Amino acid sequence: MVAMKGLDRTIMLFPLSSWEKLRPQIRLADFRADREARLYQRTIYRGMEIVTPDSQGRIQLSPALREHAQIGKEPVVFLGLGEWIELWPEGKLERYGEYNREFGGSIEEMARRWDRGEGVARDTGPSVNPPDPRET
Repeated sequence: MVAMKGLDRTIMLFPLSSWEKLRPQIRLADFRADREARLYQRTIYRGMEIVTPDSQGRIQLSPALREHAQIGKEPVVFLGLGEWIELWPEGKLERYGEYNREFGGSIEEMARRWDRGEGVARDTGPSVNPPDPRET
């Protein structure tokens, strides 16, 4: 599995087969011209690592990934999101859900905004494949 720093201070886990499918879709269109894009990509990919489940299905995360997601001794939630899994400290996911209910509205309101294309990423040009973590 590929483990990397995720958005909202989560850890994203990708089975290698999912990573291979998603890797070409990650857009780096402004990487050469945009300093912020370079910083973002370097931050994300610098912490990327391959993790292998042990015989009991457990994975060991680096201190840097645990620090990024603020994972301590509390239970961790594995949240499946299609092609990847997010790891959240349990209490943090609950607080995030409360925040979104207050500021994001109902599921129906969010779905209507999604259907209208509000907040949906747009195609910004040619992509450049990010690094294969097995080659680093």
